[in-house]
Amino acid sequence: MKKKYSMDNFVPQVNYGLVGFQILKGEEKEIKTVNGIASVIALDVKLVDPDTSKSDIIKGHLIFINDHPKLDFAQFVQEYSNKLNPAGFDDAAELIGITGRVNFYKNNKNHDALNRWDFDIKSPTAQNQLNNHVQNNSQLSNPFQSPFQNGDELFHNNQNDFMAPIHTDANVVENTDVEYEWSPFNSQEWEDNGHV
Repeated sequence: MKKKYSMDNFVPQVNYGLVGFQILKGEEKEIKTVNGIASVIALDVKLVDPDTSKSDIIKGHLIFINDHPKLDFAQFVQEYSNKLNPAGFDDAAELIGITGRVNFYKNNKNHDALNRWDFDIKSPTAQNQLNNHVQNNSQLSNPFQSPFQNGDELFHNNQNDFMAPIHTDANVVENTDVEYEWSPFNSQEWEDNGHV
């Protein structure tokens, strides 16, 4: 049977934009470029469209290894160090199985490309980070003490008015029991300005 070729063969399974990913394969290579030999990390990456759940695999996605802090490799290593292992990685094979989100786009040479990696934190790593966070915050020297911790949220005076249990050193009288004679319905004090 002869295969039919049409534009249906070229419909992308995953739309451009922020997509889910899983690294299936990772290896370090040296490739020839117009500028000479370059070291790269070659990744096979499974992409998942968050809207349709359809997936596609990009084989041999290249991340050029360099020392420039503003390029993709630095962002990739920083994300790995921040979320998975502060010591970094020794071998590209350590990247296999990493999941998260990544920006999927078409670059200026009209090739599919990936950048702005956002790794998921593995459960044991997340648990360690959470434990460290709780431990660090529980060691505060003077933690905030709410005035409502005893359950007495408001106090009452003898006129059954509510007073908040907050005291200041301001030069004002606090918690007075003075009754004010004021009625919001005294119509003689109102003036008709034509807008009522």
